[in-house]
Amino acid sequence: DAGTRGTWMGTYSVHCHILNYMEQTAAYNAMNYSAPNSARLMTGGGRVVNSANYTAFALAQSAFLCPSDLDVATFNTAQDFGARGNYAANTGVGTWNRTVPTTTSAGGYQPGLSVRGPFLHGSATSIGRITDGTSNTAGVSEIRKSPNNDSRGVLFADTGCVQYTHDYLPNAAVSDRTERCNGDAKTPCVTTGNFGTYQLTAKSQHTGGVVILLLDGSVRFVTNSVDVVAWQAAASPAGGEVAQLP
Repeated sequence: DAGTRGTWMGTYSVHCHILNYMEQTAAYNAMNYSAPNSARLMTGGGRVVNSANYTAFALAQSAFLCPSDLDVATFNTAQDFGARGNYAANTGVGTWNRTVPTTTSAGGYQPGLSVRGPFLHGSATSIGRITDGTSNTAGVSEIRKSPNNDSRGVLFADTGCVQYTHDYLPNAAVSDRTERCNGDAKTPCVTTGNFGTYQLTAKSQHTGGVVILLLDGSVRFVTNSVDVVAWQAAASPAGGEVAQLP
């Protein structure tokens, strides 16, 4: 049900679930949601790993790549990060953990988030719950892929690798928090260990800002100097904030 935690079904990101809404019906129909998913889809030698959803990935891969970041390889196969892209879903403000609890902890669900975005790990948000308006709520932003063996942007993995937060302004010179970090000067990061906390910042290879997708389907270029109040207000689907993105 919308707004409630779901049953953990394996490593399926939001990208897998929105394929049929973005003219990727063939890829969506090729998905097998009842089978265990695998983030690692190819080996270093180009051999296809036994993944039930390799066909779906092969059909949809290009839809999740930003042309400005094509110099960084999509496939980085030393471990299980073979299928990476540039678009991450808005999970709010704060840090989150990709372990979905079976019961609500004392701190509440995902207590590291001070603002809960529309895309939470193991939880659903219906359109009716977006009371700030879909035109005022961020859905997806760009992130940068590391040229090294790094988990950020793994398209068909669990949501931790492809979610971002609005703590910092676009392209801020801050380190991402990720459980398997191997960045460079353009993709600094701090490793938090297996099933650790995540905090990815909206970043791109564009000059002066990032491209985001609002929940009404419109696309907007947001500059690095955007007002921080408006930027963080866009993270919330139901915060009642007055500030809006320009």
